[in-house]
Amino acid sequence: MEDRSRGLGAGRRGQPPQPLELKPIDNGMVKSENGALMLNCLNGTKYGNTMADGHYGEVDVSPASMEALRSVFQRLLEAFPWKGPKVHLPSV
Repeated sequence: MEDRSRGLGAGRRGQPPQPLELKPIDNGMVKSENGALMLNCLNGTKYGNTMADGHYGEVDVSPASMEALRSVFQRLLEAFPWKGPKVHLPSV
């Protein structure tokens, strides 16, 4: 996030980050042919950021999508074999 706020993208392994080449954006909130550095943007139910390659990416954070994510995490946890009794708090 620090590099992105300084206008830097991802560097290759062992090399420093390179300047971002911002891509055009038109998302209903911002329209720019030259691109724009967008950080931590909430546009309705979409959360977005400028990605490492300079394009703008968004993900839906609506209640329905968060419920779907919670369901995936719950199924993931249930897929592991657990040993010991069920507990709600860690023991010391």
